[in-house]
Formats: sequence, C-alpha cells, structure tokens
Amino acid sequence: MSATGRAVRGRAWVWPVGLVAVLGAAVLANVILFVTANRDASFAIEPDYYRKALAWDEKLAQDQRNTALGWRLACELVAEGTRGELVVRLAERDGQPLGGAKVRAVAFHRARGAERRTLTLREVAPGTYGARVEPVRPGLWQLEVEVVRGGARFVQVAGVELGAAGSGRGSGARSERRSGSGLAKATGAR
Repeated sequence: MSATGRAVRGRAWVWPVGLVAVLGAAVLANVILFVTANRDASFAIEPDYYRKALAWDEKLAQDQRNTALGWRLACELVAEGTRGELVVRLAERDGQPLGGAKVRAVAFHRARGAERRTLTLREVAPGTYGARVEPVRPGLWQLEVEVVRGGARFVQVAGVELGAAGSGRGSGARSERRSGSGLAKATGAR
C-alpha cells in the first residue's frame, strides 16, 4: 500500500463525521427555534379553536339570546402602577342595574395572548362587579365576560384600552363590545 492510499484511508472518517455534525447542527437549530417560539407570550393560539369553530351555530344562538335578554355590559380597566381593577357594569334593558349575577371573565392583553387570566368578579354595588388584575400593562385588553343569573346566560367579548402607565385611576379609556350586531362602543372612562 502506498503512502497516498494510507492518507486517503486516514481521511475517510472526515465525511461521516462532517455529515453527522451538519445534521446535529440542524437538529440543534430546530430545538432552539421551538423553545424560543414556545416561550414567547405574544404568540398564542385560541384555546379550543376547533371546537369553537364546530360550535358556530351555538355561538349565533347565544348572540340571539343576548339580544333577547337586552342586558348591557360596560367594562373598564383601571390601573394603579402594575395593579389593576376590572370593573364590569351590567344593566337590564330598561337601564336598571343588574344585580345578583355570577360574573366570570377571561382577560388578556392582546400583545400577550398566552397570558390569560380567569377572574371571578364580585358584586361591589348593585349592577357593578369587580376583580383585581395583576400585573397590568398599557394597551388593548380583551375580555370574555360570562354573566349567569337565574337560568339566563349572557356572554360578551369586549375590548378595553388601558392608557399609559402611571396615568393613575381612570386610565381605562374605553370599552367596546362585540355581539351579533357587530362592534359597538359601550362606555367611557371615569
């Protein structure tokens, strides 16, 4: 065997090692991308989106029940530093406060959809319900509110804009609600 043959055989291991290194780097890059994508709180998938899509007719029926009830919902998010208070005001069709209801809400900042908070609101005055939300940040918040009183159930999705940090009480600028009739402005700030 010549010296050239020995040199070629000595370097024969370089190709398999190089191939394994390239494949290993690709796997490592994919793992890093997967971990980074799943840590990002701004990336979120709607929970149970497939079930909700299949239940679209039920959602439309709930919108009709909401309209038939005639209840009105106004939401406000008030911040003091990083602490916040969600205030929901409910009224009957005739404008009278809607008291004695069980109110639940799912709240999340639209830029942080993965950080959902499930809240049980307590009645603080007739037709006014509140719950703490921590931490809060300025910007647009989405609220999915469910109200149950007696055998009646009312479900509403509302958007609330929270003013810049440090603006104190009353920084819950506005809320808007979505129903079967589209998007409508609901309330102003305190």
